[in-house]
Amino acid sequence: MAIDGLGIHWTPFRPSGAVLRVKANLGQDYEFCAMGGLWLVLRHRDGRTMEAGRGGLNTARAVWDEIILADIRGHLPSHPRK
Repeated sequence: MAIDGLGIHWTPFRPSGAVLRVKANLGQDYEFCAMGGLWLVLRHRDGRTMEAGRGGLNTARAVWDEIILADIRGHLPSHPRK
């Protein structure tokens, strides 16, 4: 498990065999997804896929909202604003 600068707990992505549906993305690094009745956020970095917020919609949405707000504020290290 890794904790990033936003305080988000990231773990290696565990595919369940269910269809993964990307509902929104931020650049190429972050994806807001649904998978087998669960929701989660994926982060792609250094050839690895990590996940956070796996669970109900509200859990994953809270993580996604933190990432979006950090991007708006220019505090998202992997997706700097110009």
